[in-house]
Amino acid sequence: GTFEAGHGVYAATVKEAQQYADEHGGDVYLVAPLPNKHAVVGERGWRAEGAVCLKRLTQENQAQIARMIVAAAAKDLPQVPAILRWAIAVASQAEGRLVCPPGVNLLDLWRNGKEMAWLESLLPYLDRAEDKPAIARRLIDMRDEGYWLSLPVLRWVTLVLSEASGELVTPKGVQLAELLYCKDDKGYATWLGRMARYLSAEQLSHACESLLSASKMELLAEARRVWLERATPPS
Repeated sequence: GTFEAGHGVYAATVKEAQQYADEHGGDVYLVAPLPNKHAVVGERGWRAEGAVCLKRLTQENQAQIARMIVAAAAKDLPQVPAILRWAIAVASQAEGRLVCPPGVNLLDLWRNGKEMAWLESLLPYLDRAEDKPAIARRLIDMRDEGYWLSLPVLRWVTLVLSEASGELVTPKGVQLAELLYCKDDKGYATWLGRMARYLSAEQLSHACESLLSASKMELLAEARRVWLERATPPS
């Protein structure tokens, strides 16, 4: 059929493409629209009159393919936002640092897709960024504009701003008790260890009691470590 009638080559995110591959016994490939052919691009994929197949995606080479996508974006070749988010996350995880094309604003990329889990996965790498206080402040501005931030992101913002100012700083309208409440979050103990110096004795006690109510032994060990650092003598 014709392109105008909805025919052509369809490309999608890795997750969606893998579902089709599993259903039909196929494989997932990195593809690009053929130059000088009609194409329609969306938030999570595209449709083109023709495409070139670049490489098969495997577990072993997904980091290499992610780097290729990031490199293409760095050369100003347009990328589907959802696929670029995947590439940034995979490449960052492989290299242990934030891998983002110059000129790409991560928060704009997140806002376009509203993928909170993706933003949370990048927090360890954003934490090493030189401009992390500016990123934290921009997240607060976005929250004030009506964007929802998850509890791990709010905790990260609070920690970054507190470290930058040398005293406790919480986002406007966010209750500290909400941040201090532990829900068996594996990152909570590490966050509390860094936040402890900015908390009063009462606030720290509340946080440690929350840790003690958790069921995971590593959280209890972290509660003891935090207490020992602050208590004189240790209790």
